[in-house]
Amino acid sequence: MEEQRVAQVELAKQRCKCVIDSIDKLPCSTNITHSCRRTLLKLARAELAFLSRPSSSSSAPLSVNIGHLETVVHILQQPFITGVSRVCNKGLKQRIQEVLAAAQSNLTLRPSSVILFFANGLATNIYNKLQDEFGASEIGLDFSVFSSDVLEETEVDEAKTQTQPTKENVRTNLGDTFCSILMGIKPSSTENKMSESASGNLFGETDLVNFDTTALIALVSGISNGGTEQLLATPESEMRQRFKGNFDFVIGQIMSEIQNPIHTEFGRFLQGKTGLICDSVLMEFKELVSMCGGPSEKLRAVRLINCLRVVPDTPSERMMGLPTTRKLALKNKVVFGTGDHWHAPTLTANMAFVRAVSQTGMSLSTIEHRPRALTGD
Repeated sequence: MEEQRVAQVELAKQRCKCVIDSIDKLPCSTNITHSCRRTLLKLARAELAFLSRPSSSSSAPLSVNIGHLETVVHILQQPFITGVSRVCNKGLKQRIQEVLAAAQSNLTLRPSSVILFFANGLATNIYNKLQDEFGASEIGLDFSVFSSDVLEETEVDEAKTQTQPTKENVRTNLGDTFCSILMGIKPSSTENKMSESASGNLFGETDLVNFDTTALIALVSGISNGGTEQLLATPESEMRQRFKGNFDFVIGQIMSEIQNPIHTEFGRFLQGKTGLICDSVLMEFKELVSMCGGPSEKLRAVRLINCLRVVPDTPSERMMGLPTTRKLALKNKVVFGTGDHWHAPTLTANMAFVRAVSQTGMSLSTIEHRPRALTGD
């Protein structure tokens, strides 16, 4: 029994260390404040200190709180979640009603979705009631104890999956990782129409990702698709002539791509998701690719569009309720607002607009990616 308890304490201590490491690495997209980050770290370190005391190895019942912190950090790690509020199980129905009432009380500050997280699962009868009474739907987020070893193994497996050559790639030479990403996206189907009724449901669709133009460009760019070595081998004078005032910007993207290939990130975001673009994005993307894209980039663009679901410009009321300014341009309000209407996080590199919206106090579900430019390849 004593050996078993010692093992339990050591496991809990390891979980604390993993949580502390995860808190330090939380992405900027979570919008977590420095104060909240410090509080999480303080709680995790306090739990580790408690477990490190000699009394923790005694025969008294072992009480740990690390599971709660693991849950909070796990939620913050999800790319489409920008804020977390605790909902207790006691009086669950009333709590949900209060949260929904607060969420619907202000058009401008209305969140794009309300997410309930149950670390220990949910009984079928309770889930059915949530579904019947509130229109809730389940999000497929797997939860497991934090383990750096498990995370490393997962990353290796994903990398292997994304680099497997495909028949499509052999035939079109579009690139292994690009084709792998398209294969991971749920195919668009005219028979699978999105229901307008979902727009009135705060829980809404959970497998949609809204693309803005920057995301589409990044996916098809020659920089993202194995062109970095060729670009770096090009004489500087030729590069400056090709990219003009954007030379330094493009070089920065090339170095970023060498260090952290952007398709690896896209593969994680988009696996099993349904891609969504509005008419405005489709028009702008086609125009940019036509003017600046090379033969391979144009082929990728066509293939990418065929994998996505095109919807009319349908910006949400709360987004269009914001004043149109230089920082809150109308075209961006339409694009991000359409994602907001469908309760879909917008994949974007346009963080200036995201910050401008945040400064109004409105919550907006977004997934940040690094920018990439068309190279003419």
